[in-house]
Amino acid sequence: MNASFMSGARRLGLRVSSHHVAGGRDTVRRSGMALEMRTTCEKCGASLAPDVEAFICSYECTFCPACSAGMRHTCPNCGGELLSRPRRWGTAVTPRTIVARLHDVWTRGDVDSVDAVYAPDFVAHFPPSTELPERHGRDGVRRGIARIKAAFPDWREDVEEMIAEGNRVVTRYTSRGTHRGTFWGIAPTGASVTVPEISIYRVAHGRVAEQWCLVDELGRMQQLGAVLTRPMAS
Repeated sequence: MNASFMSGARRLGLRVSSHHVAGGRDTVRRSGMALEMRTTCEKCGASLAPDVEAFICSYECTFCPACSAGMRHTCPNCGGELLSRPRRWGTAVTPRTIVARLHDVWTRGDVDSVDAVYAPDFVAHFPPSTELPERHGRDGVRRGIARIKAAFPDWREDVEEMIAEGNRVVTRYTSRGTHRGTFWGIAPTGASVTVPEISIYRVAHGRVAEQWCLVDELGRMQQLGAVLTRPMAS
């Protein structure tokens, strides 16, 4: 192998093997290269922690699942394919990353990760108009996930904005799903629903301890045909 080539490669931070690959070309491998884990969607600005679902192209342009699907999994910058980004666990645990993982748990229906995200004495507060004004404990969370996934198997929560201050995190997100199972006594309609939500979370000791949620339940029921909508004025 050419000595000047090896010297130049080392100056560039490359590690050069002493053997040859098929065809007689030298093998060069960059040392320490890692995938860049960008933390926001380049289209909508949604927060994308390293351990939540995201889509990237070969140049590491990064998009949230909703934007990627809306672009038919094609990068608008290079025209290349957008593929699922590997998750990176073991990053610094902060209230922001914990809440980002919470939304990922609901999107994937990952009941096995509930203990890693929620405190044992977790309490969620919802408007009185909802079916469950309060949800208690990890078992309550598991039942909630199972219930929503039974009614909307493709249910997902796409975070559009996240604000963190101390141990409080606020997320504005949109939940989506297709009505395939009974929900609130309503037989499956096959309707696709889009539900805007805003939640405030209190994080303690690395777990979500409390949640206050505002959800457009009326809008969801209207999309399921359970509530009559007022006709538009002509």
